[in-house]
Amino acid sequence: MTKVFQVKVKFSPLEQIMVDECTKEISVSINELPIKGRANRAVIKMISGYFHVKPTNVKIIRGLSSRTKVVEIS
Repeated sequence: MTKVFQVKVKFSPLEQIMVDECTKEISVSINELPIKGRANRAVIKMISGYFHVKPTNVKIIRGLSSRTKVVEIS
């Protein structure tokens, strides 16, 4: 089963994740800088930990260089 979520990324010293399954939105706070894909890897790691899936099952479909992303979880 594949799920698609809109992800809003914020930069904060505290890492946290909030998921709203009704509106299909995820809010992620990370402390990684957006250099060489580090922030995207941190987002994938947090989402995969929350949904208990492997990081390879989380893909950023849209928004690689944006704070608003579309993520597919399989």
